[in-house]
Amino acid sequence: MIAEQAKLAELLEGSKQFEVPLYQRPYSWGTPEREQFWRDIVRAGRDPKPTLHFTGSVVYMERPGSMAGNLKRARLIDGQQRLTTLTLLMLALAERLAEVGELELPLEGTADSQRVEASDLRNDYLVNKRLSGDSRYKLLPTHVDRDTLKHLLGDAPPPDKVSREVQAGAEFFRGRLTEPGVDLREVLRGIHKLQVVTVALEEGRDDPQLIFESLNSTGKDLTQADLIRNNVLMGLEAAEQDNLSRDYWVPMEALFADTEEGTFDRFMRDFLTLRTRSLPNEREVYAAFKAYRASRPTEESVKALVADVVHTARLYLGIIDPARLPQTALRLAMEDLTALRLRVIFPFLLELLEDRERGLLTPEDLVRSLRLMESFLLRRAVVGARTAPLNRFFAGLGRDLKKDDYLRSLERALVRFQDRDQDGFPTDEVFARSLQEVALYRLNVCKHLLVRLENSFNPKEKLWHAGLTIEHVLPQNEDLSQPWRDMLGADWRGIQERLVHTLGNLTLTGYNSELGDRSFEEKRKLPEPKGYVHSRLLMTRKIADLDVWNEAEIVARSATLTQHALGLWAYPEFTPEEITALRVEGRQRSKVRTVEDHLETSGPALRELFGQVRSRLAKLHEGVTEASQKTYVAYKIQGSNFCDIVPQPALDTVKGWLNLSPEHLDDPLHLTRDITGKGKPGNGNVEFTLPLQSDLDAFEALARQALDYQLARQSKPGGETATSEAPGMVDFSHLPETVQQILHELETRTRGLSGDVWDNLTQFHRSFRARRVFMEVRPRQSAIHVSVKLAPESLQPDEQEGWGQGGAWLSRTIRTLEELEHAWPAMVAAYLRQEEGATDVKLPGVSNAQYKQAKAIYAELLSRASNVADDVTVQTTQKSAKFYVPGSAGPREFMRLYSSSISGSAGVRLNLLPGALDNPAGLGRPVDPGNETSGFVEGHFEVRATAMDEVDPIMLLVRQAYEVHRA
Repeated sequence: MIAEQAKLAELLEGSKQFEVPLYQRPYSWGTPEREQFWRDIVRAGRDPKPTLHFTGSVVYMERPGSMAGNLKRARLIDGQQRLTTLTLLMLALAERLAEVGELELPLEGTADSQRVEASDLRNDYLVNKRLSGDSRYKLLPTHVDRDTLKHLLGDAPPPDKVSREVQAGAEFFRGRLTEPGVDLREVLRGIHKLQVVTVALEEGRDDPQLIFESLNSTGKDLTQADLIRNNVLMGLEAAEQDNLSRDYWVPMEALFADTEEGTFDRFMRDFLTLRTRSLPNEREVYAAFKAYRASRPTEESVKALVADVVHTARLYLGIIDPARLPQTALRLAMEDLTALRLRVIFPFLLELLEDRERGLLTPEDLVRSLRLMESFLLRRAVVGARTAPLNRFFAGLGRDLKKDDYLRSLERALVRFQDRDQDGFPTDEVFARSLQEVALYRLNVCKHLLVRLENSFNPKEKLWHAGLTIEHVLPQNEDLSQPWRDMLGADWRGIQERLVHTLGNLTLTGYNSELGDRSFEEKRKLPEPKGYVHSRLLMTRKIADLDVWNEAEIVARSATLTQHALGLWAYPEFTPEEITALRVEGRQRSKVRTVEDHLETSGPALRELFGQVRSRLAKLHEGVTEASQKTYVAYKIQGSNFCDIVPQPALDTVKGWLNLSPEHLDDPLHLTRDITGKGKPGNGNVEFTLPLQSDLDAFEALARQALDYQLARQSKPGGETATSEAPGMVDFSHLPETVQQILHELETRTRGLSGDVWDNLTQFHRSFRARRVFMEVRPRQSAIHVSVKLAPESLQPDEQEGWGQGGAWLSRTIRTLEELEHAWPAMVAAYLRQEEGATDVKLPGVSNAQYKQAKAIYAELLSRASNVADDVTVQTTQKSAKFYVPGSAGPREFMRLYSSSISGSAGVRLNLLPGALDNPAGLGRPVDPGNETSGFVEGHFEVRATAMDEVDPIMLLVRQAYEVHRA
C-alpha cells in the first residue's frame, strides 16, 4: 500500500483509465453533495493564496498488465463519487468553453499564461483520444451509469434506461456554469487546487474487501446493500463478475429503484431472517450476510446464492407492491394485510409465497392464510396486545408448521401462541368487548378497520380511500354546541368522554372539515355531496336514516358493526376442547427456552462465538449433553452440569460458570473468578466471561478440568470428589537444574524489592505478595510460567514483548535467564502498582480516554444518586455501590451502580421493570437473562452510560425508582 498526496484533477491526466468495479454502487451523489463540491471549488478558486483544499481520499488498485498499449488502468476501490462528479463538471465546462471560446490562464509563479480550449479539457480529463472502445474513457463507471456517460460525451445514442443521477449531475453543473457572476477562470483554478490522498494498493498483498468496508469518503454512508453487493462480486474473475452484475444484480437493484429509500436494505434483512430463522440487528445486516454466506455449502456457487437473492427479491416486490401480484383475490388480501404496517410479518410472507411456488400451498389456501394473519394481527391491535414478541414468533413460524396440512397447521400455531401466559389470538368475546369499549380512533388500525367494514358492505365496488378521513359523528370538541347537548341529555359530557372515540361514533368521509362540529341535523342534510344523506359510503349513509344521535344509537351501531367485524376477521374454527389443548401446549412451550431463544437479540459475531463455545464443549467427551434452561444453557456429563453458559448481547460476551471448587482449578491466565457465596444463575462457583476475541483454547482447558472433576466425583462411592481430601501443594522439584536456577534468581530479586514481600504455595502455583498478590509462578516442563497483575499500558512497547494478556493479568513462559531479564521490568511494575493500591486494570478494547470518562461518570452518578433524598443510604465497594431506602421489613435496595472496565462505561441497575419507568430518552434495556442483580425483580432495568450528558436523563429514572420503593 502506497499513500501520497496529489491533486484530484491530475489523477485523470495522461493516458489513464479508472474503472469502477461492478460490485460498487452506482453514482449516488445528489444535489446536496454536488452543491458542497461546487462551493469548495468556487471558494478555492477565489482565494488568491496557493493553498490547496483537501477533499478526501481516492483508493485504487492497478490492474495487472495495466501498461499494455501505454494505457495505465486501475480499479477504483474508494473515491468513485468524487471522480465521477469531477468528470461531469469537466464535461459541462468543456461544453461551456465550446460556446464562449478559449480561456487564457496565468501560470502559477510566472508571468506567462496558458490558453485552454474545450478540446484540451476533453483530451486531458475525459477521453483517451487515440484509443477506441471502452479504453477511450478515462472514467469507466458501472453498467448502470456507463451508457449515460458515453451519451453525454457524444459517443453513443441515449440509453434505454438513463442514469438519473449522472444526467442530473451534468445538468447541475451546466446550470451553475451559466449563472451570472461565475468566472470560468476561477472555476478552473479551484479545480486544480482540490487535493486528495491517493492510496495505491498492491495486487496480492492488500485486501480490497477489507479496505472497501472500512473506507467511506463520499459523504454518503455505505448502505448494508452496498457492502453486500461488494462482498458477493468482489474477488470474482472479470467475466463472471460482469455476467452476474448484468444478468442478476443490476436488474434486481432496478426493481427497487422506485421504492422508498432503505427498502433494499430491509429486504436483505428479511431475506436473512427467512433463511436463518433469526432476526439480524438492523445495523448488522452485512455481518449477518457474511455469516450466512460462510455457512453455505462450500460447493455452492456464487451464482446460486445471487440467483436465490434475486428470486426472493421478486417475491418481495409483490409484498411491498401488491399490484404486481397476478390474482385479484391474492392482491386484495395482501393489500389488506400489509395495510396494518407490521413489517415483522414480511419474512413469513416470503415463505408463504415461496411455498405457493413449490406447490405446498394452493392459491386458495394462500389467500386464506393471508386473511387469517390479518385477523390475528388486527384483533391483537384492537385489544392492545404487544407487538414486541411477534418478531421472533414470525421469524421461526414456518419451522413449526406441518406443511402437508398447511392452513390448518397455521391456524393451530396462531391459536397456540402465548404472550406472557396470555392468549395471543384474541377470542370473539375479548375482541368484541374491546371493539365496543376502546378508543378505536387512537389506534393505528382505525382507518383500515373502517375501510374494510365499508368494503365488506359493498364488495363489488371497492373503496379508494386515499382522500378519506375519519369522521366523529358526535364531535370530539369538548365545548359541544347547545343542539348536541340537548340531543345527548343531562349527562352529555360523560357520554362524550366515554363514546366519542369508540367504533359506534366513527365513520368515513371526504368532507371532514366541512362537517366539523355541526349539529347532527346539519351533518345529515348539508348540500350534496357533503351531507351524510349524499355520501357514497354505505356506513355513512345509514347514519343519515336516523333522527337522533345519542348514547343509545352509538351503542347500538357499535354492537351491529362489531357483529359484522367478528365475521370479517374470523377466529379459526376449533372445538372448545381443541382450543384449551392448544393453549396449554402454547403455555408449556413459552416456558421452555431454546438455545435460539437465548440468542434472540445476539448479533452475528456473538452468535459465532457462542457456536464455537458450544462446539468445543460438545467435543470434550462423547457423553456431553446440552440442555437449554430458563437462564442459561447447561452442558452435562452423566446428568451433572459441568459448565453453564449464556450470551450477553449488550456486552457482546458469553458468560458462564464451571461446576468445580475454585481451589481445584488451575487457571494460569486468570480467566475466571471465585464467586463463592454470591448469587448466580448457573452451577458452580467459578465464573468466566468470554469477549469476542477470546483464547478459546485456554477456555477449553478450563472446561475440561470441570468435566474431569465431575467424572471423578461420580466415580467415587457416594459421589465424593476424587480430590475431596486436602490437596497437595504445587511441586517445583521436578524442574531441571537450569530452571531451578531461574526460579532461585526470580525469588531472590522479588524478595529484594521489599522486606514486606512474601510468598505462598497453593495447589497450582506459588504467589508473591506484599499488600496484595502481584505475581504467580507455575511449573511447566523445562520452564516456569509467570503471571503478573498489570495492564500492558504500564510498560514501554519493548517491555511488552513476550507477554500475553488474560483478563487483568499478563503472562509468559520463561526458559532462560535472558528471558527473565527481559521480563523483570513487568514484575517490578506489578509490585509497584499493588503498592500504590491500584486494583482495577483496564482491559483491551477500551481506550484510556474511555476508561477515565467511565470513572468520571461513575463518580458523578455516585454523588448525585447519594443525594436523591436524605433517607438514602449507600454501601460502596471497590467497583460498585448499593443504594437503599427504608422499608417496613428493613432497607430495600432500589439501585446498583457499578463501573465496567470491559465496556468502558458506568452501569446503573434499577429494581424496576423497564415498563414501569417514564423514560422519554429511551435509555437502557431489560438486563440479560442470567445476569440479573440478586434480589432485583427478574428482567429489571439496566443502562450503561458512556458520556457525561447521559447523567441527567439517568437521574430522572433513578428518582422514579427511589419514589416507587419509598412509597
